[in-house]
Amino acid sequence: MVFALSQLTDHHRTLDPSRPINDNCGWEHVLTDLTTFHDYADAPVLTDRCKTVESITTTGRPVFLPPLHASPEANDQTQTQRTDPGSAHHPTAPILCTEFGGVNITSDNSSQQQQHQEPDNAWGYTTASSAQDLLARFAALCHAVVHGGHICGFVYTQTSDIEQETNGLLTYDRKPKLPLEDMRRVVEEAAGTYLEHAAKTAKRREVVFRGGLADAASVRNLKIEEGRWLVGECAVDSRGNEWRVSRLDLDGCFVNSWGKVTWAKGGGFGASCRDIRLRDGTTVMEVEAGDGRSWQRNEIRLEERVGNVGGELVFA
Repeated sequence: MVFALSQLTDHHRTLDPSRPINDNCGWEHVLTDLTTFHDYADAPVLTDRCKTVESITTTGRPVFLPPLHASPEANDQTQTQRTDPGSAHHPTAPILCTEFGGVNITSDNSSQQQQHQEPDNAWGYTTASSAQDLLARFAALCHAVVHGGHICGFVYTQTSDIEQETNGLLTYDRKPKLPLEDMRRVVEEAAGTYLEHAAKTAKRREVVFRGGLADAASVRNLKIEEGRWLVGECAVDSRGNEWRVSRLDLDGCFVNSWGKVTWAKGGGFGASCRDIRLRDGTTVMEVEAGDGRSWQRNEIRLEERVGNVGGELVFA
């Protein structure tokens, strides 16, 4: 499954590299542009989880996967190649809680608002005693997700009741269980909390030096080692008083699709490419990419998406 999902992700990136990909929503990501997770805990537990990126990505069901190695008994080429480096959250990836909530309301309260008869097995993850209780739980859950300042988007589950899943904000007949203005106020408050955190983060980042890859005052002695590592000395600040050697794994920056090398996070292009090098005195990477029959020459200007941030080579 890991290899099939990896290949499917690469295929979609070649079809439209402009769209971010959520490879396996909620857990066990293989190659993803978005860090997404699901959590139907109550607000206090969800608040604790969303305090840090580490707790978001390590609590409950694994959000990312460890490396996958071939069996020691593997003795043919197919088995030996079936390895995977594993996955991890990328520092620039947006974090989204794409399922949470799941609160229904006691059948007495719900049945008064709709003509549709709830099935006997109707359920929610938790149950509110009244419309006021449902509103309070909805507000607490939304606040819990965004309060830590790490999550930039969420998907509340769910908009309306669906057959036995009676945890919607609307009934099966699409009648609001809560006043619409109250729902809107809760979501707008959550958005405001996120934007407040985002503004503080942006202000902190303003003091971090950022320089271009092709700027001699930002990066020097640039080279490619072992066919995958971009290595250079990076200025830590704008004055150039301190320089730091930094390494960036280019294998996680490109994908090879039938002889064409394009930008892609976690792309793993190195296995099907050769003669990867920098053109002398430039930031242009030259590489030969296999298309299944022959080798195609590619040239990529690395400064398009690689730069120096505070003394580190960063792919954005």
